[in-house]
Amino acid sequence: NAALRRHLGDEKLLQFYVSRLHGRTGERQYAMMQLVRAGERAVPYLIQVLSDPQQKQVHDNVITVLRSMRGEAVAPLLVVLADAPSASLRMVAFHVVLEERDPRLIPYLWLAEANPNETPVLRREARRALASLLHRSVSPTESQAPLGDWRVELLREAENYYHHRQPLPPGETVRWWRWEPGKGLVAQSVSRRDYEVLAGTYWLRKILDIAPDYRPAQVLLTSFLLERAIEVSGWDKPLSATSPQLVSTLSVSGGRLLEETLGRALHERKTATAFAALQVLAEVRDARLVYSGDPSAPPLIRALSYPDPRVRWQAANTILQTPLPSAFRGSSQVVQILARAVTLRDNPRVVLALVDAIQTRQAAERFRALGYEPVTVASGRAALREVANEHTDLLVLDMRLSDFPLDYHISLLRQSPEGGYLPIVLWGTEESQSEARRLAARFPFVTLAVPFPMSEAMFQHIVQSAAVPHGPPLSQAQRQAMRQEALNWLLRIARGELPHYPMAPAYPALLAALQDDTLAPSAAAILAHVRGRLAQEALAKAMLAAQRPDAVQIAIAQAFYHHVQANTYLLGDEHLQQIRGLAQKPVPAPVRDIIVRLLQQLSPSPTATSQLLQRLPVPTAPPAKP
Repeated sequence: NAALRRHLGDEKLLQFYVSRLHGRTGERQYAMMQLVRAGERAVPYLIQVLSDPQQKQVHDNVITVLRSMRGEAVAPLLVVLADAPSASLRMVAFHVVLEERDPRLIPYLWLAEANPNETPVLRREARRALASLLHRSVSPTESQAPLGDWRVELLREAENYYHHRQPLPPGETVRWWRWEPGKGLVAQSVSRRDYEVLAGTYWLRKILDIAPDYRPAQVLLTSFLLERAIEVSGWDKPLSATSPQLVSTLSVSGGRLLEETLGRALHERKTATAFAALQVLAEVRDARLVYSGDPSAPPLIRALSYPDPRVRWQAANTILQTPLPSAFRGSSQVVQILARAVTLRDNPRVVLALVDAIQTRQAAERFRALGYEPVTVASGRAALREVANEHTDLLVLDMRLSDFPLDYHISLLRQSPEGGYLPIVLWGTEESQSEARRLAARFPFVTLAVPFPMSEAMFQHIVQSAAVPHGPPLSQAQRQAMRQEALNWLLRIARGELPHYPMAPAYPALLAALQDDTLAPSAAAILAHVRGRLAQEALAKAMLAAQRPDAVQIAIAQAFYHHVQANTYLLGDEHLQQIRGLAQKPVPAPVRDIIVRLLQQLSPSPTATSQLLQRLPVPTAPPAKP
């Protein structure tokens, strides 16, 4: 069969058989039989014959061949029906495909019926055929009544490709048919993924050709293009470098379109689309996208809680690069993301709100074995606080929690920017199964562990069901780059260059970074600009700590000195005595100079001042010019 297909797919042989349609009866019948066996490969050559009025005497034979191919000719003929410039060609394709009553014809009928540029005859015939295929009766008095919204029907067709729900032809490579001006019907071998993208965007472009202001089609087409751009260029290169035309076009199309695209991607857990949309929004820098007029947070703020770390990081960077006129909801989350990048904590965080202490301990161990960092609480209120205070990747709620109804718990989470897309696992006994199913039907992103997952395989299945598709893991170089960028942002916030961000969420990370010789200089430089006793005490303790590299000691001492200069000395006599003793220890000369200068300023004595003054030379005037 493979050899036969290759043989019958030879271009010269197909052209020979087409030319034999003009031959004697025996030759003509043999050629027709071979063309039928060739299937869809022969359709472009047959369409060329139908397009040539000089060969009108064999048009009936060509139509007979197309009809004899049955389903083999449907795919290319559908393209002829939708895109061929000749009305007669479109009508032939319509009648041949209609004989098969192939369901693939339905979206093309919606298109033909809705297209104002189509001939009235074909529009009327398409409407009748559509009513028949949909099993809807249309009386003569309802001949103009709409069968449905053609835009919704074609949008659903595109969404099936976007969500990988549309069945594709078999094989690793698939034939994609298109109509090219001047060439006619053309076949192209593409991968299965390319076929999905081409088919989905094909229908969206058809919608927008007729209804250019149809917003759902604009959003879905933008989603397709952004997702595909990430797939082609990779996650590690900015779209501004790999797809500059796409970024430029979307940037001038308005931030609201990108905002809707981002909101849809977050809701549907399309991680690549969300990541790409945020990159383009960073170029737009529209402050209106950070604020919301309704109680729910805008998509840009909700993206700060998305489970994928790349999306969270890109959302934070997008907001930080946007000039903002006032404080906004989610500013502390931005700082938390920066702080998390500094500490480079990789393990996902799960909050366990379970009633039974034994089950809590067992669940914590099982999550820890899967790489999670478990946090256990005993009430729904405590779970809400944990989610609000720090990013959480998964929440497990016991059906037996009694402080609030679970409807109320989950409703509060879904209304908050921190928990709007947080995966939730409902944990309970078999008796609570019906209630758990009701909650799962009411709220999105809810997975059931009812009854309790006893087996390890079932437990892992539940956790995987609740997980969100992530991008590829970050490399060590990328993590280091994120860490340095986070430190730079925190320094700008501490300096007051970005006034609408609180520094408090970053304190734990900065205090921990002071203990790391690699991070200590940067952390000390940031804390030097943070007001209050906490930062000054942390710098003093770091300066008084055990022997550290000279560069680290100098950086910490300089930061401590600058903090005292800007905020006065805020510590007690005990710290001052320890600092005085540090000057007597073997420390680098710059550190000793800083300490001496600081002590002179903090506790000046008349004797020391006199000695310093006596060492100063008398200013002399420059010699007079001759």
